[in-house]
Amino acid sequence: ALVLPLARLLKQRRLVLVDRGRTAGGFIYIDNFVDAVLAAAAEAAALGAAVNLRDDTCETWAQFLGDLARGIGAAPPRFSVPAGLARAAATVLEPAHRALRLKGRPFATRHGTHLLSRDAAFPIEAARRLLGFRSRISYAEGMAATAAWAKARLAEDSAA
Repeated sequence: ALVLPLARLLKQRRLVLVDRGRTAGGFIYIDNFVDAVLAAAAEAAALGAAVNLRDDTCETWAQFLGDLARGIGAAPPRFSVPAGLARAAATVLEPAHRALRLKGRPFATRHGTHLLSRDAAFPIEAARRLLGFRSRISYAEGMAATAAWAKARLAEDSAA
């Protein structure tokens, strides 16, 4: 639900980094997520427990978006804005976009700004301890598969 909209924005050159993309995204490849969910379902000690999930490595938004851009044949984001400026712009642009009944998304949204500016390097020790969680698929493997998937979806968009 996140990758394809980001890929579209990258292709359109409409994606801007927040704070140079230096915050951790807290990404997890879907196969690793499924592994953790299945481990939780099989582990009685996990019942009622709350755990954070992310892959073992913790890439920044700049790394993730740069890798995704290269994988789909787009340029990585060129510009960055400070988080405070991005939040202020989103606070103005979202209601203006609605009031003017413009189609599509506003250039900046509060949710997008929050997502790109908060540090999501949440601790995953509980998932490791309770579930034996380790990323089976590396970041590089997961990104290659994700970018290939996104590139195929973008090609379908173009053909339609």
